[in-house]
Amino acid sequence: MSKTFRIGVIGLTHDHVWSNLEELGAQPRGQLCAAADPNQPLLDKVRAAHGCAAYLDSAAMVEKENLDAVYIFSDNAAGAEQAAWALERGLHVLIEKPMAATLDGAERMLRAARDGGATLMVNWPFAWW
Repeated sequence: MSKTFRIGVIGLTHDHVWSNLEELGAQPRGQLCAAADPNQPLLDKVRAAHGCAAYLDSAAMVEKENLDAVYIFSDNAAGAEQAAWALERGLHVLIEKPMAATLDGAERMLRAARDGGATLMVNWPFAWW
């Protein structure tokens, strides 16, 4: 039997999050368990659309949910920091492009992935089209 991956979302401000969550919902091996964003209307939207738990704080989400991976769909400035934080906790990460706003941010994510033993993937569709 195949494992079902429990996935959380950190940040709901990037417009591509909604189509990616629809695609996730169609996959038998992935389950959207929770989302975290400081914007209550976006949390209400994701809860209504996907029936998942919603948190104002990503640390609370990660603490309460037994996640395998997170999607990062926040603003470009915060994404690298959030991804590194998740990778340091051993969570696999899919981050929306751009990978990072700075080279330092990208390098921090790569170090965190190596040190945490987790996979870092950038949602760059040209890679698989």
